[in-house]
Amino acid sequence: MCIFSRLLLAVALAVVFAVSAQAGPAEELAKFSGLSNPDINAVVGGKVITERGGGAQGRDLSVEALFFLPMPPEKSADFVRRWTGTKYPDLETYMHSAISGQPSPADFKKLASASNIPPVKLLVTNTVKLDPQKPQLHVSQEEAKRAPHNASTNGMSPEVANFWAELLANRARAFVSSGLSGQPPYFFNGEKVQVSSEVSRLLKSRSKWQSQFGDVLGASGYQNSGSRFSLFWTMFDADRQAALALGGSFAKPSSGGSWQGLDLQYYANTGHYALVTLYQFWPYQNGTLVWEGDLVSAPGLGTLHGVERLASSGVMVKRIEKSINHMKQDAR
Repeated sequence: MCIFSRLLLAVALAVVFAVSAQAGPAEELAKFSGLSNPDINAVVGGKVITERGGGAQGRDLSVEALFFLPMPPEKSADFVRRWTGTKYPDLETYMHSAISGQPSPADFKKLASASNIPPVKLLVTNTVKLDPQKPQLHVSQEEAKRAPHNASTNGMSPEVANFWAELLANRARAFVSSGLSGQPPYFFNGEKVQVSSEVSRLLKSRSKWQSQFGDVLGASGYQNSGSRFSLFWTMFDADRQAALALGGSFAKPSSGGSWQGLDLQYYANTGHYALVTLYQFWPYQNGTLVWEGDLVSAPGLGTLHGVERLASSGVMVKRIEKSINHMKQDAR
């Protein structure tokens, strides 16, 4: 073969490899995602694509999104894990803080400084009023018995802050040692809620997602141990009441320079039962193409049908879009 022919062959192979590399994320998306023919060039240009997921029913909802971050996959995975959005009032995330690998009430000391706003006052009132026989928050009967029933309801009193600090620390310790299987069940609206069952059902409802993320789900050990997770707690708005949630993040490298991530909110004292977020980070054009899939189980969704359910999923889509756009702004 002459030198000129070899050069032509080399150029042709380079073009083929470049096209294949660019087509990789699109081809992989088609295997597990419900996003139909996403315009990846528009996403790289700044657009966030979102879509309601299928499969989830009853009290479950799913949403998926596609966006771009101007940093490599490993840094993108770390950036997403660390980002909280607390500086954006429209996201209504009041507090967000890391939890140590050996959780204790000291990890929740910021609770005592919670602003005296109506959602926090409502949480305090409902905490003081907790009825062990029929708790109106997501707590077990044993946990409800320890509520400070004589505490002031004018704001986040030391008694109420200490009650939640102890409860959250106990549940965080149980997650570190035993994963979801160690979370105490609770009764709400006459039903026993076990978060391990909630998460299993959510993942089964999107079997293609579960298959795509089998490696990161398995490596995290979430069902039996949370020791590999970066732990956090957060306070956010849930239907005009302040909610407290526990969660953890885990990420690992995947094939072809990509990464996968898992965010798991395994406890919330109101609002939802479980929230699972899966991430795929592909290297793409000097940055990272990010797919995000959110699965949520919430008691309020179980009573919604037709237009009401569509409206509720629309609210979730808009909130996720808003959150991603703020995150992209900080990434720049």
